[in-house]
Amino acid sequence: MFDADILANEDPTDSDGDGITGVARMVTVAGVPEVGRFGWKAGIPLLQDFIGDAMGNEIGVTSPDTGRGFAFLTDSDGVADPELSSTEFEDLLFFLQMLDAPRRVGSADPLVALGEQVFSEVGCATCHIPSLAGSEGPVNLYSDLLLHNVHPSTFRGMEDPGAGVGLYRTPPLWGIRLTDPYFHDGRAETLVDAVLLHQGEATSSRVAFENLSSTEQDALIRFLEDL
Repeated sequence: MFDADILANEDPTDSDGDGITGVARMVTVAGVPEVGRFGWKAGIPLLQDFIGDAMGNEIGVTSPDTGRGFAFLTDSDGVADPELSSTEFEDLLFFLQMLDAPRRVGSADPLVALGEQVFSEVGCATCHIPSLAGSEGPVNLYSDLLLHNVHPSTFRGMEDPGAGVGLYRTPPLWGIRLTDPYFHDGRAETLVDAVLLHQGEATSSRVAFENLSSTEQDALIRFLEDL
């Protein structure tokens, strides 16, 4: 996705009065600010950065130095570093770049079509934007990749430099049926739970969902399960 398209959706002062104030996470890399895309706090700009960070943080594997400051270059396990060779790193990057979006299987279902309509009507699509422009065409990830606060004022969560306690990147919804439990801490066991936990900037959308008929609510969830 292009930086300009992500930045175009920012509204830090809520200029349109809809109660939503999405902002991009700007991450300084080698002295240059870049738009963050990956991670719950959008603290990682590029896929190669995400790989280096995840290999070290989640798996404990050191990676080649890309010069961008995200890879774990050394550790104390006695194994020669980097444990992932440059070729292996490039192969992993290529593999992830080639992964296709999750395939939708119920697009012809009238209930899914109704759910997609309801998704837009209650305001979900304001932040979970269905499509952003990519270098090879539209990317239907259902996110604006911006930081939003959808938590109550008493929420105690993670804080990163440039992303306060309640600010989290809008999670992409493609493939969401495969990623339960939901929210950064897994406290939403179902998609309905996840919708009902939305507060802060998303309060009006949550209330709109609560006011839907049971058929409309079921349709919205069916739509999400198809992404």
